[in-house]
Amino acid sequence: MPNLKKLLVAVIMIFVSLLLLSQFHIDDQLFVPSQPSTNEVANRPPKAKKSPETWKQLRVQVNLSPISFIQLNQANQTFIDETGIYVELVNTTDKLTDAEWFNQLVQEYSADIMLSDSVSVMGFAKKGWLLPIEQSSNAGFSSPAWLMNQLKWNGYTWGVPAQIDPYVLVWNKELMAGRTKESLPSNWEEWKRILDPSSQEGASALLERGTAAVELRAMPQAWFAWHDGDKEAFLSLIRRLGLLWPEVNQAPLMRADWYAKGVADNAQGSGLKWNQQLAQLESYRAHFIPWGEKASKTDTWDLLRAGRVAFGIVPYSEAVAEVSEPLAIEAPADVHLPAGQWATSRSYMIASSSQHEAEARQWIDYMTSLAVQREWYDTLSVLPAHEQAYIDRWRDIRRWLPDMFLPQANQGAALFHAMEPIYGWIGTAELWLKGAATTEQLQKEWNHSSTISR
Repeated sequence: MPNLKKLLVAVIMIFVSLLLLSQFHIDDQLFVPSQPSTNEVANRPPKAKKSPETWKQLRVQVNLSPISFIQLNQANQTFIDETGIYVELVNTTDKLTDAEWFNQLVQEYSADIMLSDSVSVMGFAKKGWLLPIEQSSNAGFSSPAWLMNQLKWNGYTWGVPAQIDPYVLVWNKELMAGRTKESLPSNWEEWKRILDPSSQEGASALLERGTAAVELRAMPQAWFAWHDGDKEAFLSLIRRLGLLWPEVNQAPLMRADWYAKGVADNAQGSGLKWNQQLAQLESYRAHFIPWGEKASKTDTWDLLRAGRVAFGIVPYSEAVAEVSEPLAIEAPADVHLPAGQWATSRSYMIASSSQHEAEARQWIDYMTSLAVQREWYDTLSVLPAHEQAYIDRWRDIRRWLPDMFLPQANQGAALFHAMEPIYGWIGTAELWLKGAATTEQLQKEWNHSSTISR
């Protein structure tokens, strides 16, 4: 019996100890870690000095580089500290496909907030996967018109712009030594003169520069490269070569026209169209070699540094992370109409299955505020979607946005509207450049749309 009493006393003491221990660790029980996965998950308890009962939980899913995810995590922690709303961040290694988005939403285990390419927002909204963004929240409604118009459908706005990412030209300075002066060519005729010295025009150009006697490095087979399957990159490439340009009344739109007073920017525009002369590349198609969609740095940046690729068209966010000697980035502001570059953006969306809509709007408002976007720019050179940043001219920020995308530019929304039917042609144009489509098919696809100049 004494042994039994001792055993009972010991059991009771252990039970009491466990009960007390659980009281000291109540914080750890409030937040259940996510199930193990291949995703990178940030799941830190908040530091906010608030009652545990006031904490609510959001889940945000993004697809960012590791260093950008660290920056978002820091901003998220500040939001948690200030509001007491706990937010779990999930960084996926790959972009989700439409089927994966659908499966998550149908089974109601999707994130409350998702960050995606702005061009995807409209498709998700039409499928009923998103909640509309109320203008009363002020989230994103200080972004340029060309950007906001991509997010509107059926009288509602379905996303909040978070970042702008223009395409830039990256080039090897050592390879091009003696071929260029201070700036790169502005049209295809000038490009031919520096890239093809064997031509009569190229030889004359080198003589004019006084470099005919200088031993030039041989040009590689690949003059231009871009990520295969990236339509915006290909679009930006032919824009930069001066082979796709905007015009009004069959006259190329120049920089002076872009900032002309009294010209209103609206989605329909007034006689504004696009024109192209891509067929001029027919004899040079072998020099346009895209990188594979899953190409590694060895297949892209190492080739640029070694001079085996002369020029690459890449997103600005990729370029600022990778460029070092002997490579250089051409700022979009150094290229003027009718040539130019293109830009994409990313936006936050709220899933229709979210049970925390008010908290989701509050988180998006915070992350898209001017102050937070400035931190992103100062730390990682991530371009903000807030137009006030460009009006205030933070540091050199206006150098990295093409003319047609700046807030004060006229007709930006109209050009985006006129570009919509061309996206189908871009696919055919890329196939043509690879030799997989005929010139007749290229022109037929171009003439298919009534909104395009002929």
